[in-house]
Amino acid sequence: MEFNNRSRNVNAMLASASGIIQQLVQILGNFAYRTLFLMILSKEYLGINGVFSNVLQLFSLAELGIGTAILYGMYKPFAERDTEKIGAYVRFYKNVYHAIALVVAVLGLCFYPFIEWMVDTSEVPGDVNLTLVYFLFVLQSVSSYLFVYKQSLLNADQRTHVVALFNSGLLLTGYVVKLIVLLATRKYELVLLSDIATNLLVNGAFSIWISVKYRSIFQVRGMLPKEERLHIYKDTAGLLCHKVGSIVVTGTDNLVLSKMVSLAAVGIYSNYAMIITAITNLAIRVFGGLVPTVANYVLNKTPEESYGLFKRMLFANMWITSFTTVCLYLLLNPFIELWLDESFLLSQSVVGLICLQHYLQVTRLTANNFINGCGLFMRDRIRPLVEASVNLVVSVVLAKMIGIAGVFIGTVVSGAITYIWREPWLLSRNVFHRGFGEYWLIQGFWMVLTVAMCWGGSALFTLIPADFWGFVLKMLIAGILSNLMILLVTFRTGECRYFLGFVGRKLERLRK
Repeated sequence: MEFNNRSRNVNAMLASASGIIQQLVQILGNFAYRTLFLMILSKEYLGINGVFSNVLQLFSLAELGIGTAILYGMYKPFAERDTEKIGAYVRFYKNVYHAIALVVAVLGLCFYPFIEWMVDTSEVPGDVNLTLVYFLFVLQSVSSYLFVYKQSLLNADQRTHVVALFNSGLLLTGYVVKLIVLLATRKYELVLLSDIATNLLVNGAFSIWISVKYRSIFQVRGMLPKEERLHIYKDTAGLLCHKVGSIVVTGTDNLVLSKMVSLAAVGIYSNYAMIITAITNLAIRVFGGLVPTVANYVLNKTPEESYGLFKRMLFANMWITSFTTVCLYLLLNPFIELWLDESFLLSQSVVGLICLQHYLQVTRLTANNFINGCGLFMRDRIRPLVEASVNLVVSVVLAKMIGIAGVFIGTVVSGAITYIWREPWLLSRNVFHRGFGEYWLIQGFWMVLTVAMCWGGSALFTLIPADFWGFVLKMLIAGILSNLMILLVTFRTGECRYFLGFVGRKLERLRK
């Protein structure tokens, strides 16, 4: 077996590029599948899909965040090329995740009596067997835990790009199979079943490949020492809080909408969620794969050098956040109207709230990467619980009062009063050992710039017709002008010059 010996820069670029490929495959595949889905079935089917997906997110609490704790523990053995220690971690990972799969199956059985409380059965299409659909979702969730421990090897070895490219192939295969089954049978249950079968077969093949590539690691029979297992359990206690917070914040919107508004509202919002989640995940793919690189860098560099890396990553993070937020705010409703029709539209004020939610979520990626890479999740364990509590209470109360907008106000408010200040404060105190006033100046600058571009774009777009070519023109204006504006106001900064120089050097090499 050969460990990854590429440089950190190469690993980072491979992780980002492959993450973008994976997300593009997901965006295009999901769009094609959803378009056909709505042509053949209806928005109520999408509502069922959204509600049960949220329920399965709640079941993922059984994972407790232990996977992140184990992966963090594997970074050092990989850096030291300690095959025996890595093998012990993998065996531990396998045992834990197989136990989690069993727990999720039991939770699925226990939760079954409550499905009619979550879904208004009068809105369920007559040809849907709700019980069968529910247990197919449970089976999909259980099967997802069977192979993930092997993929952790590639992530810890800074081969995140291999996992991303595999997932791209899996997604593409899955969408093709689902489209064929949907066209051939027009049966929602058979579509779900085909997706489960595809995931099991393709993941099984990838699992065999990993076993061959890392044969020497899987031949290790040693157990992880008790003190290291206890350390993982201790980290997991902190990560559980993060897990709970994340699931409540991201995994209850559809449940609240279904209960407080309607199943059809879940279906309408799911189209917006598909697009925004795809763009958000694209950003997460670009930056999320850098956690092993960050961990390796911080372990070997001074706080000042680590802060320099943080500022460069934050600059790229904020550029992408500002650009995507502007495009989403200006183009979401025109796209939905062109793709479907006016009955699927949300008000522009609700779109603004959804975009603000996206902005807050993506701006934190760099800080979150450093917290995970530096193992600071234990020191931030209370914050996610506060965030989740505020989010749930505000969302439910406001959904009763003002409808769908209240759900997203809850998410925005909970983020604004918790992680928006807590995460940079932790890094400043524990990693960079400096004040974080500069961070707030950077955030304020980008917020003002983003709002100004959204306002200016909205005024300009009132002059453009609401037809296909008008949408194409809007898309070009939003994409090109927003990036030109960002470049115009930031090109004098050290971070912008760093990236321009980096791109220039790469282009020069290509010419040679």
